[in-house]
Amino acid sequence: MKKNSLSIFGVSPILAILLLIAITLMIAGVTAVWVFSLLNNDHDTGGIYVFDIELYSSSDELILQLIDGDPFNTTDSKMLIDDIEITLTPVQIMIGSDVNITCGFDVIQGQEYTIKLVMNNKVVLYQEKVAL
Repeated sequence: MKKNSLSIFGVSPILAILLLIAITLMIAGVTAVWVFSLLNNDHDTGGIYVFDIELYSSSDELILQLIDGDPFNTTDSKMLIDDIEITLTPVQIMIGSDVNITCGFDVIQGQEYTIKLVMNNKVVLYQEKVAL
């Protein structure tokens, strides 16, 4: 009898099937995490808000009005004007209602200010406004 001189290395069929199943499950898990993160991304703040802002130099106040969206609760929110944090009084803002916010610094008429409203570490308002 002649001995087979050709040596073939490979993976057994059972091991190949187990590897295919494991790779498929890993791909499915990564895809599921990615899809769920996309779906949940829009619900971090509870909704989309449309605000109107006026900044007045005569009273050093900002008037914030909710034009559209869910009622806005300022409890978990912070406001930044030119990266200066402004203290917000805990209040729920309904559509059409105004909230007067004291800036805590001298607002200069004609100067442009960057205003950010952040809720749960997500910016819900970013606007550049010229003080009146």
